[in-house]
Amino acid sequence: MYCYNCGKQLPDGSAFCTNCGTKVGEAAPAPAPQPSPDYVPEPPPIPDTAPAPGYYTEPQQPNGTVQSAPMMGQVIPPAYPPAKKKSKKKAIILSVIALLLVAAIGICAYLWFTGAKRKAVDAVKFDIEAYTTHMTADKCCSFYPPGYLEKASGMTLEEAKAELQKRLDQQYEYVQQNGYADQFKLYSCDVVSERSYSAEELEDLRDEADFKFDEAKVVIMKVHAMIEGEDKTFEKLEAHVVRCGLKWYINPYMGISEAKEEAPAYEDWDY
Repeated sequence: MYCYNCGKQLPDGSAFCTNCGTKVGEAAPAPAPQPSPDYVPEPPPIPDTAPAPGYYTEPQQPNGTVQSAPMMGQVIPPAYPPAKKKSKKKAIILSVIALLLVAAIGICAYLWFTGAKRKAVDAVKFDIEAYTTHMTADKCCSFYPPGYLEKASGMTLEEAKAELQKRLDQQYEYVQQNGYADQFKLYSCDVVSERSYSAEELEDLRDEADFKFDEAKVVIMKVHAMIEGEDKTFEKLEAHVVRCGLKWYINPYMGISEAKEEAPAYEDWDY
């Protein structure tokens, strides 16, 4: 007999192997069955949610949409989140704000470059309307530079306005009593030209003025109006205006008057 463990030949009836000590009196355990070379293990059971073998199911995106199977040679783009559309409302608001800013700049530029002309025309209208309309001291004071009325009258601003209002009331009452209201009317007032003060004129005005100013101009106008019942046309009516800060005012020392004719040249003098 032989030892089934090490294979050494043993005398018949031996209980143990003299070589490895293995008990050989009992039958050797049967060897474990070896798998056949052609053996293929069975696949695990397919869950109920999985598609049946042999069928293709379109993969689903996180948002629930189905992505089609790519064709051969087709490049699959990466699955980026959808781009957010720009709000049309925001774009409209920005456009409106831009238009308002442009309009504001245009209005400021117009007021800046036409301020002297508009103040001159307004002063002419005021002089004519003062005979037909009950004027207020506040409107009258709007034509004077800041600080002039107090210094010229020696009163506080409120006291000077009160005194001025008395005179305006008396003037309006006199016009109404004597029927002069229908004898004053402004037909037209057109600006012909304007010029800035010369350096000499500016120096004289700064020496005389009781107020501070930044610029001075002369505005020439053509005025057609009814004065004391007669239609008159002033070809060159001269209005002197000054700018204090951003606003224009009537120069109280010059006011509005007919333009003076220039003196003839020396060679044109008649002896």
